[in-house]
Amino acid sequence: MKNIRIISFILFIFSGLISAQSVKYMEFSGGMLAAKSPGEGFFGGVALGRMVDESVGFSVAADIYYRSRTQRTLVNGAPLPGGGYEEYYEESLRQSTLMLPLFVQLQYHGNVTQSIILRVSAGVGYEFLWNKATNYELDTKDTKYFGGLGWHADAGISIPASSSSDFFATISYHGGSPATDSVSNENGLPSYAEVNMSGFAFQLGLRLYNFGF
Repeated sequence: MKNIRIISFILFIFSGLISAQSVKYMEFSGGMLAAKSPGEGFFGGVALGRMVDESVGFSVAADIYYRSRTQRTLVNGAPLPGGGYEEYYEESLRQSTLMLPLFVQLQYHGNVTQSIILRVSAGVGYEFLWNKATNYELDTKDTKYFGGLGWHADAGISIPASSSSDFFATISYHGGSPATDSVSNENGLPSYAEVNMSGFAFQLGLRLYNFGF
């Protein structure tokens, strides 16, 4: 029920963006998030927004974080006929983490110079996370779902690419620890697992004006 209320609120903001009579924009971004628990992974997404005035805008963003890792052992190697060397590995474990955050964001833009624009933003929303592990030695597969509130704050600069688009670069801090549903343990106390996704992120992107819904 809590998840449904949060998603409904984000969809309500999204419907407001569509109906707002103001300059609309769409942003595409990609980069890296150094999450504390899983580690560094791809972090990017898309945002749809509207400008309230020349400096302030708000948007709804859908992002994705992904990281894959393996445990392997070098078992053999041999020289190649034309030179070089090939190695043979044995893989015992493969893990992957996929997170899908949905954010409502507030942005501020201010001119530093005629060609450099300061951009500052903050967002809050809900994060869906799946952690998958395959153990080849034990022949087992396991997928766990985690969910919870998340937030971010970032700052960066943008440079006009054309009359209707900007290139931008941002550094942000992402906070959030999606958790499993709470259950009672043998002592009758609430028990749950969580993944600490907090960490700094760096992203490059493109903003398109008068594009989107």
